[in-house]
Amino acid sequence: LDVLHCHPLGITADVALRVRPSLGVPVVATTSGSDVMWILETGDAASIPNYVKEIVVRCASAVDLIGSVSSSTRAALGRMNAKAPIVDIPNGVAIEAFQCDRSRPLRSQLGLTDDACLILSVGRNIPTKGYREGIAAFGRVFKASPASHYAIVGRDVSLLGDAVNQQGLTGRVHLIEQKPMSEIPAIFQSADVFFNPSTREGFAQVNAQALATGLPLVVTD
Repeated sequence: LDVLHCHPLGITADVALRVRPSLGVPVVATTSGSDVMWILETGDAASIPNYVKEIVVRCASAVDLIGSVSSSTRAALGRMNAKAPIVDIPNGVAIEAFQCDRSRPLRSQLGLTDDACLILSVGRNIPTKGYREGIAAFGRVFKASPASHYAIVGRDVSLLGDAVNQQGLTGRVHLIEQKPMSEIPAIFQSADVFFNPSTREGFAQVNAQALATGLPLVVTD
């Protein structure tokens, strides 16, 4: 090896640093955003064990270089007094993969016809993704456009069932657990609009994926 790259900046980086002396090569770490964003009190910090936070802080000064996905991630690294040099490397998208033929697998799964307007969100269910606010916002859309549907695809989104029921949107909001990455481009192609209700983001890769698909975006500021 010439370089040892680790991702994210946490336990993986800690392991890389332990083997660095025997390999004699630099360790480069790329943040995932969420590994350091707890510094900014993003709402899901309670789910991160303290020992992991300690590892992240230690590695942020011990690795040879850090790749930061956004200005907010760089700011978080600054707040933890990271000593390693930081290089801005925004998340990328394999554009060609998202420009696949127009397909409708998600519509087929949900039994929707082409005249239904399908709004899509993609991403794991954590408080900062704002899905509960997104479901409430869709309730207003549905009143104005009864042919609309809202699908949320991602890890743990099934836990949002109570919010769907509270809004009286059963059968209109569809909660679909995480799909393999190989299926995601076709899922984007199934939609008419991409909606990202996040309250905070480092770099929303799903926004770039939606743009690569050619979808119109509705996002928070």
